[in-house]
Amino acid sequence: MRIESSSLQFTSSHQAQSRYQRNEQLHVSLPDRSTGHMTELSYSSQKSVETAQLMTYNELRSQAGNPALAVKADRLSAQVEAANERNQTAANDASAGISHSAEDGDILVLSAEDRLRISLIQSLIRNLTGKDIEFSIIDLRLPKQSTVEAQPVQPTQPVTATIQPLEVPVQASLDYQVSESFYQQEQTAFQATGQVTSTDGKQIQIDISVNMSRELLQHREFSLQLGGALKDPLVISFDGKAAELSQERFEFDLTLDGQQELIPKLAGNAAFLALDRNGDAHINDGSELFGATTGDGFAELAEHDDDGNGWIDENDAIFEHLQLWLKPGEGNSQQLISLKDAGLGAIYLGNADTPFTLNGSLGEERLGVIRSSGIYLSEQGKAGLIQQVDLSV
Repeated sequence: MRIESSSLQFTSSHQAQSRYQRNEQLHVSLPDRSTGHMTELSYSSQKSVETAQLMTYNELRSQAGNPALAVKADRLSAQVEAANERNQTAANDASAGISHSAEDGDILVLSAEDRLRISLIQSLIRNLTGKDIEFSIIDLRLPKQSTVEAQPVQPTQPVTATIQPLEVPVQASLDYQVSESFYQQEQTAFQATGQVTSTDGKQIQIDISVNMSRELLQHREFSLQLGGALKDPLVISFDGKAAELSQERFEFDLTLDGQQELIPKLAGNAAFLALDRNGDAHINDGSELFGATTGDGFAELAEHDDDGNGWIDENDAIFEHLQLWLKPGEGNSQQLISLKDAGLGAIYLGNADTPFTLNGSLGEERLGVIRSSGIYLSEQGKAGLIQQVDLSV
């Protein structure tokens, strides 16, 4: 082909977008050293950087700066660990305490700080004299005041001191959650129109176009938990109210470490969503709940959506095997009921973040945190709540 003449017009367009978002949540429970009451501290921070240019994750993250709550979390984590060490020391001292016969006078109870001072004094004397000196706490007595005249000493029977069970201090805890998302989008369009004439007089009409586009979405999460760690199974409520927790606890291996943790009982009309994997008619540990091992019960449940319609319903093989664990921790036997017998028709897999702290009646102990919420439908078409609840262990 030989071209004699041409008249062409090119048009093109380009659009780009880059976005970085970071959300931080920090929740701390610390005991007041003077009163022993728990202080709840909650912080949140959001940062977003968006540009109409192509930029990488590292470039945008650098513009956003360091996580705002990271330094605070690091500082408070040291306080949480120190508080729990003090509590553990106090508990160890109490469990190793020596009972003495009761005489006129109360034995002075030494604090952990006093015991540390005595230990330092012992070490100092040992270094100066080369001799070990033992201090007897038995000699530290507070005499009772009495207006009764002294009586002749009579033979007495040994008096057995009754040791009352000590209340274990509530454990300090820290929960730091960071989520990052990076989005990059680029779109380019090209079009060529016109006419070309060849030397043999042939005219060729030109009209060609192409559209190119791409998108990238990345999501990253980081969490730090100290003290009373949180594990989050799915909880279904039957009365339309949000999940509630009781201050009473029961033994259950939620974390799959072979140890029985003390977890809060469910309050109100609610149940754990469960799957009896080994068919022994018993929920044995956290592997038979949803979310206790991965931290995302909705995602675990979504793996069983056979037809991909966004619901767990009778079209999915798992539906007939799902059960509700009613009143966990009540009695020796477990109350398990199928979804069909409970009147549940389908569970929606979509959910929204709904962070909400569940404290004890006096607000001093964090029992758990509601992380996210979704819905289910009853056989009668009524909507109910299903929530991912982090339980303190």
